[in-house]
Amino acid sequence: MSDALASVVDDEVKRLVNEAHARALETLRERRELLDRLSRVLMASEVIEGADLKAYAEGRQPIPEPEERADGEQTEPLPSSGPDILGSPTE
Repeated sequence: MSDALASVVDDEVKRLVNEAHARALETLRERRELLDRLSRVLMASEVIEGADLKAYAEGRQPIPEPEERADGEQTEPLPSSGPDILGSPTE
């Protein structure tokens, strides 16, 4: 492969990766509240069944607070979400 062709391929790959990264960040930001709430449930219960996860994401079932575990045990309230770790792609 010539250097010119390799450069074109590299530029296209970089463009595709950057577009995919931007779409992923947009989706994460749009769904941040849902993801934060689900992460708190997971921290308390360690497991969310697939059907429940789908129902939570689609809004068909309310997401329980971590203190409301399915087994009836009470848990300590968890802190709110941590720092924003969504960054920009590397150059």
